[in-house]
Amino acid sequence: MTGSPFPPQHVTDQTGHGRHDVRVIRAAPATEAIRARWPGAKQMFLIERYRHPRTKAMGDTSICTTGPGGGQDAGQALFRCAAALGAKVSCETVTGIISLTAGQASPPQVLTYNRDHWGIENGLHHRRDTTYGEDASRGPHRRRAAPAGSHEQPGHQRPGTRRAREQRLRPA
Repeated sequence: MTGSPFPPQHVTDQTGHGRHDVRVIRAAPATEAIRARWPGAKQMFLIERYRHPRTKAMGDTSICTTGPGGGQDAGQALFRCAAALGAKVSCETVTGIISLTAGQASPPQVLTYNRDHWGIENGLHHRRDTTYGEDASRGPHRRRAAPAGSHEQPGHQRPGTRRAREQRLRPA
């Protein structure tokens, strides 16, 4: 979590569900180049997620304790905890843009929005997997038409056609 010229603006440190997670967000106003390509973009952000498994089979997991509200040293605490347990740390970096200004969505709020989005996505896919058995097939994958509305959730719009998406993303 070092090496960036931009300091972390918010850090969360959580344990639960068999893992220890640290999330770091850095946000900045969208640059001219970003706004030219995506009109309406107000902020750009970078989220780093660090995690390692944390199970009783590894021994004493009390070393993996979270500090109040995360903090700048949460990442180092995660690496110390992983080393003590002999666990492998995984890292994921995500970039994004948002149409809310820093006054409308602070870095902690953007991190919360991002995490809540995945809760919706996971719930949606779980419902489709269990209702329609989308993951049960081991044979060649064939696209089937899903019943109308089965992919829609509040806040989600039905995506346009592939061609329309490609045209929107094509540089001018």
